[in-house]
This record gives sequence, structure tokens and C-alpha cells, in this order.
Amino acid sequence: MPAPGGAVIFGARRWKRSLLRPFFPPDARLRFRRATRRAVAEAKRRGDRLYVWASREPDWLAGAAAETGLTLTRIEDGFLRSAGLGSNFAPPLSLVFDDAGIYFDPARESGLERILSDPEFPPPELRAEAGRLRALIVEGGLSKYNIYRAANCPSPLEGEGRNIASMRAIFQVGGGLGTAPPTRSKSSTSGDLPLKGGGEINTAACAGRTILVPGQVEDDASIRRGAPKIKRNLDLLAAVRAAAPDATILYKPHPEIEAGNRRGAVSISDARRYADRVLAGWDAASALALADEVHTMTSLMGFEALLRGIPVTTYGLPFYAGLGLTTDRLAWPRQRRMVDLDSLVAASLLIYPNYRIPDTTHPADAFAAAAWLARRRTPAPAKEIAAVRARRWLRLAFGA
Repeated sequence: MPAPGGAVIFGARRWKRSLLRPFFPPDARLRFRRATRRAVAEAKRRGDRLYVWASREPDWLAGAAAETGLTLTRIEDGFLRSAGLGSNFAPPLSLVFDDAGIYFDPARESGLERILSDPEFPPPELRAEAGRLRALIVEGGLSKYNIYRAANCPSPLEGEGRNIASMRAIFQVGGGLGTAPPTRSKSSTSGDLPLKGGGEINTAACAGRTILVPGQVEDDASIRRGAPKIKRNLDLLAAVRAAAPDATILYKPHPEIEAGNRRGAVSISDARRYADRVLAGWDAASALALADEVHTMTSLMGFEALLRGIPVTTYGLPFYAGLGLTTDRLAWPRQRRMVDLDSLVAASLLIYPNYRIPDTTHPADAFAAAAWLARRRTPAPAKEIAAVRARRWLRLAFGA
């Protein structure tokens, strides 16, 4: 929770500044600075707290803050973030304020890691709350960005030499869980497996396991800090295919990359060297409904898969690795306490983030955020999408 009094904030782009205000006490004096050393000097002079947007923290800042006796707090998006992309200026429902480190950087212990290291955590009542929240998230088909674009997708694939009578699964978006992987077809040329216009999923049945590989933004801080070996989406696909040569592999591009806002695009032809299908335009919950397993570098979809009881293999060091819940290709740099899933949910969704409902100033909780997101998980009209893109380019043109 942000402290009252003065705050000097570095690294927050101009469009984020008004979105940060509701998370601070009403009487907090916020000063935004673009130059890091100026921010440190001003915070020291005024006796204010120093805040930094975590992904823009320079390596020297923690040492400089400690030398001057300043408290450095890192700000980052929470895990139930918004109804829409942050890069399209959707307001956040949750932010984390971490005085210790930040959850995506395993180099130093974060506040989240400290919570999980407590052998008495969570108390029974909080564990029960975590189980209830997890059920709400799964039943509501919620995820970090809650983008639902099924109505804009073309009709499902059919044929490719398969017996259409073998199609057995229709999942309703936000409904029950199940697995309906497409048959692996080495001769297939189509690269996309879309949703029905009404939000249903039609797929063919097959034997064997289906692995979902979520794409990531390749210059994202979680990759720069938490993926020391495999850092590119295509390299991850190659590694998953090498590890599971007979599996059906589904690749889901990251929504910010599909929107053209961030780096890391993999062409369908390149992805199809290793993946059986590219889930272009799919929302997270619908893609997860197809998966027997999820393999990822550091994607939050790994955490979202755990919420749904789907086994996860990590190739990097996300916050949910090293806790006994995942199969990990890399060792966590410190010894970690093994926890169960509801302990992780309690820490990462109930305790660690701060919640606010857009257009309000009062604190909220994870249940209020989940309810708000569930009410707004609908396809965006074409005019609204166009307006969002126009606002994005105007803001990028007139201020970082």
C-alpha cells in the first residue's frame, strides 16, 4: 500500500500518471520525474518516498536509494489487471507496490516471495478465501487482460483429411473445463484454429497430449530479468517440440503483439515449423481449455493454467516456479518454501496487489475486481477498437 505524504515517481509514462493517482492516499503529493538522478535528489531533498515503475528501473537505482537512506518502492501491474490491454490504455484494476524487489525479477527477493516464505501463511480463513477466488476466476474465464474477441474470428477449421464425425468437444467460453486437442497432421497447411462466432470452440479429438505454448513480448522485463536461457518465442517452440516430438503443440501469440503494440511476432510459417496450430485471436481462457499442459518461459498464462489444474513446465523463472507446483527446467536462485496452490493464490491475488475499480477512488479487493471484470468480458465493437487505437497513437505522438 502506498504511504501517505510526498512521493517522487520515476519511470511512469505520461498516460499512466492519471491512472496511478487513485492508488495513492487522497492527500498524497505526487511528483513525476523523467530523469532518474533528478528524482533521487528531489526525494532526498524533500524527504519523500521514491517510487519507480519496475520495468524501467536502472540497475544502479537500488544502491543509490540505499546510500541516501531513501525507501525505494517498485510499481507494476497486478495479475488481474484490466478489461483490455495496458498498451491500449485500459485502466488497471490492480497494481503492486513492492519495497523489497519485484515479482518478475528473481535476482532479489520480492515482497511476494517474502509472503510465501512465512511458514504460518496463509491462515485458514485466507486459504478458504483463496479457494473461493480461484473458483470465481476459472468459472468466469478471467485472465490478466480479459480480452474476448471470439465474435471477430472466422468459422472453425474443418477437414484436413480428418473424420468430422470424430469432432466431440464444444466448450462454452467461461464454462467448464476439458480437453479437445486437434489431431496432429504433418501435412496440414492451415496455421490457425479460430473460435466460432458465438464464442464456442469446435475442435477434433485425438489421442496423446496437447501442449499450449503462450507467446510473450520478447523485450518485456519478465523476459529480460527472468529468462536467462530461452528468450525468444520461436526458440521456446523449438525447445518444446524437441522435448515432446509426438505432442500436439498449440501456439498462442501474445495479445499485445497481435495488436501491433509490442515486439516478439512469430510468423505463422515459422511457428508451424514446430507448432500444429497457431491460435490467432484467441482469448486466454479458451486457449487454456484445450491444453493438457502449458509450457512457458515466464508467461502469466502459466499461473492461469495452475488455477485451472493444468500442469505447467517453465523454461524461465516466473514467480510461480520453484514452489513445487510446476516442472522447472531452471533452478530458483534461492531455496524456496514449497506451497500448495491456494497459498500461492492467497499471496499473489489477495495480499500482494492493491485493487481499485476504474472511476472510483475507494480501495477494492480481488473479489470486487473479479466481479467487475466478469461483467465486462465481452467482445469490443469495431468502433471502440478503432477509437482505442486512435487514442493510443495520439498519446504516443504527444507524450511518452
